[in-house]
Amino acid sequence: MRYPEWDTTVADFMLALGAAHIPGFAVPDRLKGNLQKHLNEVAGDRQATSEMCRLLQSIDPRALDAVYGRDELAESDTTLGLPPGTSAEVVRQVYGSGRGNDRTAKLLQRHTGQFDAIGVPDYLNWTGIHIPAMRVAAASFCLAGLFSDAAGAPHEELLRTVTRTWMPDEGALRDLEELEEEMRLRGTKPS
Repeated sequence: MRYPEWDTTVADFMLALGAAHIPGFAVPDRLKGNLQKHLNEVAGDRQATSEMCRLLQSIDPRALDAVYGRDELAESDTTLGLPPGTSAEVVRQVYGSGRGNDRTAKLLQRHTGQFDAIGVPDYLNWTGIHIPAMRVAAASFCLAGLFSDAAGAPHEELLRTVTRTWMPDEGALRDLEELEEEMRLRGTKPS
């Protein structure tokens, strides 16, 4: 008899959070493949933090190309035989930080690793069997202060949403009281 493979989605998400946000956390080589696969999915869904993006890039320098585009400035340096960073410096000299030009700003962001990432992965508008556990994991990391960019209201809403999942509604409380009463009555009846 063949058993179904254990679903590692939530475990991979927790590994991604831990490896990216816990200082000094070292990912064993055996887990890097699963971690890369999950980080690719999270980044593709625009739920990756900048730390998660940096971790993914450290595992595979080209992994973020599909999400954020290629590092065209580094490629220009290589193609033209220039020292690393030369093309970026030329772009900065000509266009400044690129604020008035989205294309230039994106080129510089991609080159410097300042990814268009979120502060806290929240999945508040997502549904699915894994999402509640992933919300709890993100909220736990948030409460522990492990997200460097966790300023603002979205993470507060995440914490409220997660807390509500731990609190049963009135119907659930009533069912629990009835079950406790039934168990109490059974326990007091003579055998």
